[in-house]
Amino acid sequence: MPRVLVLSFAPLPAAGRLTPGSGTRPYEMARALARAGLEVTLLARETGDPVPGVEVRAFEGESAPPLPGGFDAYVLPPGSFGSGFTRPADGLVVADLYDPFLFSYALRDAATPEGRIEFESRIHAMASALLAADVALHAGTHARHALLGMLALIGRIAPGHADPGDDLLDVPFGAAAPPPAPPIVTDPPLPPDAEVVLWPSGTYVYFDAERALAAFERVAAKRPAAHLLVAGALGPSPSAADRANYERFRAAAAASDAAARIRFVGWLPYHARGAVYAAARVAMVLTRPGPEDELSWRNRVIDAVGAGLPVVVDGESDLSRIVLDAGAGVRADRTVDGAASALERVLGDAGARSHLAAGALQLAKGALSWDACVAPLVARIARGRRAEGGLAPSPVAAVRLARRRWGSALHRAEVSLRLRGPAGFLAHGLRRARGGRT
Repeated sequence: MPRVLVLSFAPLPAAGRLTPGSGTRPYEMARALARAGLEVTLLARETGDPVPGVEVRAFEGESAPPLPGGFDAYVLPPGSFGSGFTRPADGLVVADLYDPFLFSYALRDAATPEGRIEFESRIHAMASALLAADVALHAGTHARHALLGMLALIGRIAPGHADPGDDLLDVPFGAAAPPPAPPIVTDPPLPPDAEVVLWPSGTYVYFDAERALAAFERVAAKRPAAHLLVAGALGPSPSAADRANYERFRAAAAASDAAARIRFVGWLPYHARGAVYAAARVAMVLTRPGPEDELSWRNRVIDAVGAGLPVVVDGESDLSRIVLDAGAGVRADRTVDGAASALERVLGDAGARSHLAAGALQLAKGALSWDACVAPLVARIARGRRAEGGLAPSPVAAVRLARRRWGSALHRAEVSLRLRGPAGFLAHGLRRARGGRT
């Protein structure tokens, strides 16, 4: 039986704990790998509730821990790589790059020193992962093409080279049916007959909360029972740009003619997230156009699908196309009118709503189930590491990632500290003082 180590820097789901998608993904992936018959160990900074069929271990510290040996595969987030990464003596090294974190952060705090440091750190983490991994996980065709370009750019595959086959694996975010949870509480309470439109996406800068609000206002003007439920409007540890976006949205909602029919609820623990979907008749996830949107697989959309809730989406991403083709959602055409028309179609037609809900549940149990999503990874682990390394059929020699001398010495030192952690920062300084490689 193959042994697999899955690493998580984010806390795992636990009763009462706010867990980000970066923590729920390794949790659900480990469960699915175990159901497929693999022996799975889940290594996390903060463990959570027991995970059936999975051994859960904890590590301490902010940086990547030393990886234990004896595993056939190591599934690692991008932060595992970079300075100080030591390749395990055995096993397949899998970089989990499903989240296009470079593109999402490019839209946040780009003009601030902190934002530039964060973005440069992420560039280094992405390049380091692609240089070291045998296999990279992505989500959808668009993300595959983006990774092919990055691999060619850093010299891991030759420009114009054939696609490296199953060393690039489409392993997206899967849908899991949320467990039963107590009903949400709002102030004032939602009326029993409320036609609830759910905005589950917060106010991150890459979502289009303003268009969602404008679309709801048009629907509310026609439908007296329509209510808007805004879930998780300000996420944990928001960036300055996200916080400013939230404050603008909150002011716009308070000044809206439909303000009396708008409710806010905070972020919910992973195991309680089903409560907001159970309260709604339709979810709405609208985004701003660009590479970040085309490459992203929104876990808000997938959570709605898992809960059997129809969802209104923009149509450019791979996930949106899958949801629309499965009859689980309705397309908004990136206009306020388009989003409003889509909402009215779902709210005003119980038959259509039932059909969409059935499509969502079928999709969650089929193509978007976690078992289906990790099946390519299970098959790739069984084939093991190639004798010549990863990224078949014939990768070219990887180039050494050269450091750009950006900014002042203090700026470079701050980036180094963030990348390496305190211990790694000191060790790096000692190596440089001795004339060692950087």
